[in-house]
Amino acid sequence: TTTTTTTTGDGRKDKAARGTSMGGKAHEKGKGRGGSVSASNAPRALTEEEKAAEVARLKAREDEARAKREAEERARVEAERRAREEEAESRRVEIARAREVRRRAREGNASPSRPDEGALKMRDSSIKKNTTVIKKLRTITEENRAALKQELSKVNVSKYVTEASVACAEGKMKSSDIYAAVEVISLMHQTYVDFTPPLIAALSAVVLPPKPETLLKLAEGEAENLPSPLQRRIKLRLFMELHLAGVCRDVNPVLEAVKELARLEYKTAPELFQHSLSTLSSFAKTFAVEMLGVAPEFELQADDYILPPDSQKEFKAVLNAYCDRLFLILIEAFNAVTSQEREMARLLERTGAISEAASLEFAALTKVFDGLLKGASALTEALERELPEMKKKQEAKVSSAGTMELHRGGVARTSASSDLWEDDEQQHFYETLADLRASIPAVLLTEKDITNETDAERVQREREEEVEGRSAKLEGLLMRLSDCFSKDKADAICTDFCYIAARGGRKRLTREFLRVHRSETSRLPFYGRMIATLSAVFPDIGIEISQALKDEFDSLAKKGKRVHVEDRLKNIKFIGELVKFGIIMDADIFSVIKVLLDDFRGDNVDVLCCLFDVAGFYLTRLPTSAKRMKSILDIFLRLKAVSDLDPRQCALLDGAYFTCRPAQTVIVRKIRPPLHEYIRHLVYSQLSKSSLEKVVLQLRKLPWEENEAYLLKRLLKVCKGKYASVPHVASLISKLSKFYPTLAVRALDAVLEDIQFGLEQNEMWMHQRRVANMRLLGFLYKERIASFREILDTLYLIISIGYDGRKASDNPKDTIRLRMVCTLLETCFRGRGSMSYSQRKEIDKFLLFFQRYSLTKDVALDISNDVMEVMLTLNSRLVVCETYEEADAECKKLLDKAKGISTEMDSVVEEEEEEEEEDDDEDKDEDIEMDDDGASSTQEDSSSVDDKMEIDETEHLVSADDFKQDQEVKVRMKVAHASKQEERDFEREMNNFLGGAPTLGVSMLSGGRSQSAVGVKAKMNSNATIAFKMLVKNQGKQATRELHVPDGAEFVANVKEVMKAEEAELAEVRRRVLNSAMYDDDAPPPNIPQPKFGAPRKGGSNRRQQGLNITGRL
Repeated sequence: TTTTTTTTGDGRKDKAARGTSMGGKAHEKGKGRGGSVSASNAPRALTEEEKAAEVARLKAREDEARAKREAEERARVEAERRAREEEAESRRVEIARAREVRRRAREGNASPSRPDEGALKMRDSSIKKNTTVIKKLRTITEENRAALKQELSKVNVSKYVTEASVACAEGKMKSSDIYAAVEVISLMHQTYVDFTPPLIAALSAVVLPPKPETLLKLAEGEAENLPSPLQRRIKLRLFMELHLAGVCRDVNPVLEAVKELARLEYKTAPELFQHSLSTLSSFAKTFAVEMLGVAPEFELQADDYILPPDSQKEFKAVLNAYCDRLFLILIEAFNAVTSQEREMARLLERTGAISEAASLEFAALTKVFDGLLKGASALTEALERELPEMKKKQEAKVSSAGTMELHRGGVARTSASSDLWEDDEQQHFYETLADLRASIPAVLLTEKDITNETDAERVQREREEEVEGRSAKLEGLLMRLSDCFSKDKADAICTDFCYIAARGGRKRLTREFLRVHRSETSRLPFYGRMIATLSAVFPDIGIEISQALKDEFDSLAKKGKRVHVEDRLKNIKFIGELVKFGIIMDADIFSVIKVLLDDFRGDNVDVLCCLFDVAGFYLTRLPTSAKRMKSILDIFLRLKAVSDLDPRQCALLDGAYFTCRPAQTVIVRKIRPPLHEYIRHLVYSQLSKSSLEKVVLQLRKLPWEENEAYLLKRLLKVCKGKYASVPHVASLISKLSKFYPTLAVRALDAVLEDIQFGLEQNEMWMHQRRVANMRLLGFLYKERIASFREILDTLYLIISIGYDGRKASDNPKDTIRLRMVCTLLETCFRGRGSMSYSQRKEIDKFLLFFQRYSLTKDVALDISNDVMEVMLTLNSRLVVCETYEEADAECKKLLDKAKGISTEMDSVVEEEEEEEEEDDDEDKDEDIEMDDDGASSTQEDSSSVDDKMEIDETEHLVSADDFKQDQEVKVRMKVAHASKQEERDFEREMNNFLGGAPTLGVSMLSGGRSQSAVGVKAKMNSNATIAFKMLVKNQGKQATRELHVPDGAEFVANVKEVMKAEEAELAEVRRRVLNSAMYDDDAPPPNIPQPKFGAPRKGGSNRRQQGLNITGRL
């Protein structure tokens, strides 16, 4: 709402509120052509009646919405109540029907009136009819129940009772068809006496879990498909229904089936265990009242049958024991899931990503835990028990009070076992082995002793293996060992070996492990992993291999130098790997070390160092061997001190010792202010091309005076960031310098100082930092923070420092300066189109000197290719020199050309010096005359002033003569004159400058006289020189001096190029003016550029005054 305020005559103010909608309509009606609102159509205020009506309308709307919400809530509650009632009613109907079916079937089965043989002979007993009936018995459903019962009453199945029983037991059915099956089976039981025993046997075979032999035959394709877990669950329920219906008088077959299902171990067959869990939980929930004695939901009738208390007690005992084991398995699965979750969190924190293998493992563990939890919930509900409490283990929190942590390098560890390994990956490789018992059927892992078999038994076994194809499969598996270079391949080979070679291939596999060549020692860690994995199920493999390696070590030690040292190194590496896997015990490895220490010379030194490199770190930190290993290392050092060893063996000893006892590192975690941490986050983490504007905005919000120095320090540490972030840092400096101009100056100064500091120090660890600084300087040039002259000075500084008197080391084999120059040139001048003509000339001159410098280096082929690529990219016409002498000759030609211009300029300077001496004498005479004349003129001026004062002023006249006598003082200023040598030096510098610029603009101070606006006009001579007229202004007098410059001088070429450019521009202007006459009067005139005759070139004279003095640099 808006309010209008009017002031009455007595000074009171009246406020009237008007609604937004009414005010808008009044405003629209009151608009005139000028857009104003007239006073007559001004909006009026709401009356009290209108306000009350609006409040009532809003209240009614709120009441209506509230009533609607309440109605929806009531409808939802009512729908839920009806759904619960319908579900309870359907469950009551189903239970009532089940009890009714059981009651009728039990009454009929209690005293069955079976037909005699005569009655059965009256029925149809043909094979065709029996085959049809047996086929129908395999598919009993609720729909064909009545038809099947009617057909069974007309057919004589007495000759095929067993087939009919098996068909009823093995046929597929749904859970809704169980009561139909009970009626049909009850009818068969009441008709045929010998129908029930084969039915019980068939149902027991279907319900019981498969044996390991059956699983083996199924894996080899020798057995048919087994019943699915769903069918076993349904058939177990049918088995219990048949007992409750009186078909199976004894409950023991059902109890035995339940015991067999509850006897399964999770570690032996995890998949079968989960199927048995779902079967038992569903079974207990369905028959909780009849089997477990749970209070019924609906009241039982007098004739409803439940199991006797003794049977109920037995079922309860079996299921409770199973439930106790299930709780332990459930807690173990929960701990595995939480452990993997913590491991993934640590991996994400450390590397920023989670590997695919870790994600798949976590998904598998989660799936297993969910299945166990679902089955355990249903089983505990039926047994009226509670699930165990499962809590995640709380990790030890690190105190944040300290600022320093000390540990053995790498990542800090907390567990005792993880300290045995150098990193987590190594720990996972040596400790996390594949559990073959969990994935391989138990029948395949049984040990059969074949050491005492006779020849006939051996021949028979080999013949069976060939018939089964095991020998060919084993050969293929042994061939895969040569390509075993990963943990996954090693685990796969172990699994396949258990399936195809468990009965006779262990000896062959052992021989293959021991037959590894001395040049293939990289496979030894994976062989050790396979040996450790297989030893968990076949202990004889680890024992045989460890004993064979120890015997081989003793044999090689006795032979000494008669064997190749590589064979001994291969043997000791294999022993070291088995030590880390726990196959070879500590006592055995220390006996090996003792043998080597007793004869500490020759190849024994190399073998002992190799053992320490492989297993020394592990043995030093293993609690059972740490103390003894410490004393062995001390003996190791003393033997090194007293033995006469060559430098190679001394280096091996040092490396082995520090492998066992690595130098401890101190990690100091700095505590920075929050603002500094935020700046580091923005510069190192957030800065990118897309987030540049956001970072600039955030940095501008910081207190600039306090954080400018730290921000500049972070920006210049480009070597610590990503290589691709350097251009973003330069762009950030450029954007911030628009608001803080001092930042760009400080950044450029710091970069240049750091470059010079690196050249003076020339440390190896600074190379990356120096190259990053060159790249940053190049991008600062692209951002127009650094000028071309600063880039050129830096280039000459890199190749000249250390050779011009300044202290800086430059090794002939050190190529860091070449890399710095190439990086700066590539960054700044990638593409010559970005340079002006004068800049290209300067770069071409530098490339000559850079080529000469590069030929003084002994560089690798890649560095040489980079240098040549950069030089030819910047100047494709560059004369490539093969030797230093050729490059030096090219540089001298360039210097001689500059000296030629300097000689011509010296003759002109000498003539000017003679004239200046004459002018000095004349100036002295004029000064004397000016002193005399000045005195007289002073007197005349003072007298005239006195006259004027007497006329204009009438009071308090002051005597001008007295004032003149008091104040008259002669002042003569002594002007400093430059010496002749200083003038010659100045002229020489000017002459050198003339060689690189097309125009001359020099400001000189010499003896109080100034030469300004030096003009040059060119005229061609016939003696291969060009005459230039130099205008000299001295004491207001202009004089011309003729200067002859060689035609080949660069200065002349620049002048010619300027003249050609002006002529071309004039011709273009003339062409456009003539073409403009062809346009109509209404057509827009063409864009005719103004002629730029005599316009200064890019760079200006001020920049040319900073011209390159090559003779002064090199």
